[in-house]
Amino acid sequence: MQSLHGFHEDASSRGQETSTRVLDFKVIPATGEVASHLELPEGEPVVMLNRLRFLSGDPEVLVVTYLPLQRCPAILREDFSNQSLYEVLDRKFGLRIVKGNRRIQAIALNKVDAKLLGVKSGSPALLLTSLGLLPDGSPLEYFVAKHRGDRSQFEVQLVR
Repeated sequence: MQSLHGFHEDASSRGQETSTRVLDFKVIPATGEVASHLELPEGEPVVMLNRLRFLSGDPEVLVVTYLPLQRCPAILREDFSNQSLYEVLDRKFGLRIVKGNRRIQAIALNKVDAKLLGVKSGSPALLLTSLGLLPDGSPLEYFVAKHRGDRSQFEVQLVR
């Protein structure tokens, strides 16, 4: 929850096997919410990457990621079914997310999302929204993730 590691890095560090099914990957015009978070004018082209992520073969999380197209136009040539988005951004585009903000809330899954995650419609899920920032403070990544409520847990370290 508080780590800036991606799903792949986080799961791998715990010895878990990950896989990904890319559901959609294209350029779209930024809508109000996406444009606001990425500090772009509405209608500005953004890359939308919609993925179903698996842990040990079981569906775990649906995540839709948005990136400003102008920052990484060649990203559309990448295959994210078998590589980390954060690693590609860093290694191929020199874009390293160093800080961010995340929000978590409980939701009930709609029929479509529940089917993809292998649970009943209305099942509980944890909705994470996240904004990833570059060293200069400019936003690079906005994502919305729906984690299965029956399998997900997040650890938060508190300091006084």
